[in-house]
Amino acid sequence: MGQRGSFQSYGSGWANACNTPWRLYKHYPTDGRSASQYPRLLAWEHEGNRAIREGKWKLVSVGAAPWELYDIEADRVEMNDLAAAQRERVTDMSAKWETWANRTKVLPRPEAPRLANPKP
Repeated sequence: MGQRGSFQSYGSGWANACNTPWRLYKHYPTDGRSASQYPRLLAWEHEGNRAIREGKWKLVSVGAAPWELYDIEADRVEMNDLAAAQRERVTDMSAKWETWANRTKVLPRPEAPRLANPKP
């Protein structure tokens, strides 16, 4: 550790434990970093994970999973998914995320780089 070429890290299990009481850890959009109040729209994407905040509402999706909706004022640790009960809000916020993603060139996602002359 500390030597040239060394890499010190801990796995996802410890990353989850260190982020208690929030679900998952900072790689994902569910980690509590966005818990402060946002009067305007705030959208982001990281390695295919998506999120958007609008007022007290936060819409998140881990990878290709369906959108989850949270009322951050009532549920700061994001444990009570309200997406099924608030379908209209999910539709509205996900459309805003798509608009943001297209405007900022998050979409379409680039394909993995390919070799110019791959070997068989």
